[in-house]
Formats: sequence, C-alpha cells, structure tokens
Amino acid sequence: MLKFLGMAGVLALTFCNTATAGKTLSWNLSRDMMIGITTNPTGVWAFMQNTSGIDQPANYTLLPQYYSPCFVNTPLLHCWRETDANGTYPVVGVAKKTFTYRLTTHTQGIPLLHPGLNIPVILRWKSPINGKVNIMGRVSDIDYISGVGDGINWSLKNKDATVIKSGTLDNGEGAAFSAHNIVMRKGESLYFSVDMKNNLNSDSTNLDIIITSRQ
Repeated sequence: MLKFLGMAGVLALTFCNTATAGKTLSWNLSRDMMIGITTNPTGVWAFMQNTSGIDQPANYTLLPQYYSPCFVNTPLLHCWRETDANGTYPVVGVAKKTFTYRLTTHTQGIPLLHPGLNIPVILRWKSPINGKVNIMGRVSDIDYISGVGDGINWSLKNKDATVIKSGTLDNGEGAAFSAHNIVMRKGESLYFSVDMKNNLNSDSTNLDIIITSRQ
C-alpha cells in the first residue's frame, strides 16, 4: 500500500498555485479543495458523475448538492453528492480534520471520491491556459476491511474520453501516476474517474493531483 499523505505533502511544498518567475503555473487539487468547495465548479475543478452508461464527456453532469457534513455519521467530511442519501450515488469531498469511520481513516485535506452504483464519479479539470501540461498524482483505495468490497477502477482521460492513464486497485492498494506534455487549449478539460468493479462496497478512494505548465 502506498502512503498517500507523504506524496501530497512533498508536492504541496514543490508547487504553489501561482506563477514562479512568470514561467511556472500549477494547480493543486488538495489545496484548492481545502480552501473551499461550496460551489461546483470551484475554480478549475468540477465534481461530476455519469449516469448515462455511455462514457463520453457530453454525458457527464455536475453533482447537484453541497453538504456539510456530508452524512450524519461523517460530521468532519464535507462533499458534493446527490440529494438521495442512501449511499448508492457518487460523492466527492474532503475531510476538514482526520477521522476514522468503520475502520477507514479519512485524512485531513486529502480529496475523497466514492463511485455510485454503476455510476462513475468524475473529477474535471478545465484548462485556463493554452499550452502543454504535466500531471502528477496518486490514487488509493482506502477501505481495508477484509472480505468486504473488491476495489476500484480508475482512469485519466482527455476531452474526447481517450484514456491517458488507467488502472485497477484492490482494497487498500494505491498507485502513483503521471503524464507529460499534454497539449491543452483554454477551456478544454481533463477527466479523472473512479468506478466500482463488481460491487459498491468499500470503494472510498483518496486522490490528489497537481497539474503544472511552463509558460
């Protein structure tokens, strides 16, 4: 299992969300979500789902409602999700403080994604620039309950839903990923999605991404 917080901390020290000497720009998902997610989209990020069954960005829709707390039993988590609170819909959120629920530790400041029942949860980044971007990130299934759940599938896609990176994780597993020199035009988007495998149990997923560009 990869230690998620270590990478996030290193990357947060390496980059900031401002230009350096007029040449380097970066966008840090964890930092931006901790600043606030009361709007959707919030800045360059949007929190989405795909209920259509057809994997095309035109079918992705914004999660409709902000909740703080996300659920009654997770008072330190604030999130975007459907108004139906039965647990079968996607969630995107972040923990205000570290807490443990049902043996799963939710770490302060690390974004949390959970897919719905046959409904991928999707994070969108909309480019504010013309130019090439580099992506570094880490994804981790943080539910470790033995015999419960079967992990998640994840992917990073471009505006045409072409897969740039993808993988599959079992419960408690993590993976780092990167992509370089992706050509973007202002207003074009990249999409990171998390989906269930065969069942929805124990699919809580930590994600952090830093996108950089040399201008």
